[in-house]
Amino acid sequence: MAAKTESVKQILEIKELVNSGNAIIGNNKVLNAIKNGNVQRVLLAKNAPEELKSDAKYYANLANIEFVELEQDNEELGVICKKNFFIAIIGVSA
Repeated sequence: MAAKTESVKQILEIKELVNSGNAIIGNNKVLNAIKNGNVQRVLLAKNAPEELKSDAKYYANLANIEFVELEQDNEELGVICKKNFFIAIIGVSA
C-alpha cells in the first residue's frame, strides 16, 4: 500500500512541475542544465536507457543534485506530462 501512495505522490508532483513550467524535458536539455547548475533535482524513468542513466547520475553527483529513479516508465511519463512522446528524464529547474 505504501508503494502505491508513493507512486501517486510522484505523479502529482510531476504534473505540478509541468503545469508550473519548472520541468525541463529532453535528454540533451536536462544533461546540459545539470552541467550548468540550472537543475535542483533529476527524475529518471525506470526504463531509461543505461547510458542516459549513468551520464545523469555522474553529472548529478558532481553537482550535488538530487537524483530520483521513478516507479513510472518512459511511456507513463509522457502521458503524465501530456506529451505525445516518451519521456525518459525530467529536470526540475532551480
